[in-house]
Amino acid sequence: MQTVCVKLLAQISYNEGANYRYEIIYPLLKLGVIEYYNDNYRLSPSCAIHKGSNVLFCNIPHITEAETPLHRILDTGLGIEVYESNRQSKLYLQQLGLTSSPFSLLQLLQNISLSGIVNEWPLVKVLETSGYFFLTNNGWQPAKNVSPGIYKTGKEIYAKRLLMMSDGNWRSISTNWNDFALAVLWTKIQNNERLHIQYSKKDGLIDLNKEYFPLLLERLLLLNTFLTGKSLAKYNHRQYYISSSEFAILNTIFKNRISII
Repeated sequence: MQTVCVKLLAQISYNEGANYRYEIIYPLLKLGVIEYYNDNYRLSPSCAIHKGSNVLFCNIPHITEAETPLHRILDTGLGIEVYESNRQSKLYLQQLGLTSSPFSLLQLLQNISLSGIVNEWPLVKVLETSGYFFLTNNGWQPAKNVSPGIYKTGKEIYAKRLLMMSDGNWRSISTNWNDFALAVLWTKIQNNERLHIQYSKKDGLIDLNKEYFPLLLERLLLLNTFLTGKSLAKYNHRQYYISSSEFAILNTIFKNRISII
């Protein structure tokens, strides 16, 4: 894992005010090359997925042309590589005791329900909101009028975060990046606020650069972009390729609130 972090750090220009936990850890989590479990960040197990004519390797020993005649399509330098899916790639995986699993963004999206996820978060009782802070477009502000949205129980960065639902129930937001981003989007949907997400029908690109977005869902969009090999996508700027049929399902998840241009 140290090697992967060093490679990523070399790609980041120094900024005295930068949050390097976000600059380094978040991209690696989004790629899927590391995961958080047992109270620590660890390298993900070696695995491979395929879609169409391409296969994606994650944390698999680096292949050189001298070792095997595979055609590399993409190398992030961070543990993710994409190759043509053919007999040679299958043989290489077999030598490592691995097989490739099919990747279907469409099927994965069909199994996602934002309300189902949020409603599994623990209910909490809130009797008094004095000292609470409310998340606005201008950051955290002292809570004055209680309305559906995201709160934290104090001004400290580590203060507990809560989501007030439209039905008046309060739910606890975990400390992981995925759930906080989900809470932000869910609040905007509840309050009929604009989502700063755009989809281009012409290019098949979705732009998330100005919006919070659940980490694990963004990972699916990223992996799909890698596997489809669409050169127009700029994944470093959070622009991903998604077909019209896949987007229709994604937009349904977000109550058809994603702008189409």
